[in-house]
Amino acid sequence: HPWQEWWASVERELNHNGGVVVNALGYQRTLRDPDGHNRVKDALATLPQSTVASLMNRAIIRVHDDLDRQGEIELLHQVHDSLALQSLPEYLNEAISGVRERMEVPFAIHGRRLHIPTDVSLSGVGGSWGSVVKLAGGKFAVA
Repeated sequence: HPWQEWWASVERELNHNGGVVVNALGYQRTLRDPDGHNRVKDALATLPQSTVASLMNRAIIRVHDDLDRQGEIELLHQVHDSLALQSLPEYLNEAISGVRERMEVPFAIHGRRLHIPTDVSLSGVGGSWGSVVKLAGGKFAVA
């Protein structure tokens, strides 16, 4: 089964590299748990999670460098796989399309070209954060 093959290949990599795993984008992590089984489980969790975190970090840099303009479009916050931006109304379409374009950059893992679609949603429109109220379904609107 492919999962068993992957598990075995990760275990071989750990043993060969002295407990170091390298994700698909080159990020290295040394796992030190003395229990070999736990170390393999940590590696199996680390590899995909660190790959996604690396992709997100690259996307944040692209969004900041290309879109963040004080007073027009501003990158405010990042939590896990979500970004919060604010924009003047006249820059809203540029912000939405710009974020999607910079987050949906194809990448290669193990010789396969991948593309992760990105949901970009409008959470609220208003003159200030204090005038935004939460609606059903987690969306926001101006009070």
